[in-house]
Amino acid sequence: MIEIRQNKTIHLTTENTSSLFSITDSGYPEHIYYGKKLRNPDSCLSAIREKHLVAPVMSTIANREDKELSL
Repeated sequence: MIEIRQNKTIHLTTENTSSLFSITDSGYPEHIYYGKKLRNPDSCLSAIREKHLVAPVMSTIANREDKELSL
């Protein structure tokens, strides 16, 4: 099932798994979670986002104005 949520997130689910995407302020899709099915992704979204604040050591900045966006 595909669920587009009001907080600019997209929640894809199968019987046992979830994949969660967010649309950044720059308009790019950001993959933020894949794993065990989330029953209520809104309740754990802030914790999931916090884990993704550090960019990998080897990355390319795609937009110099948005330092959080890396490839």
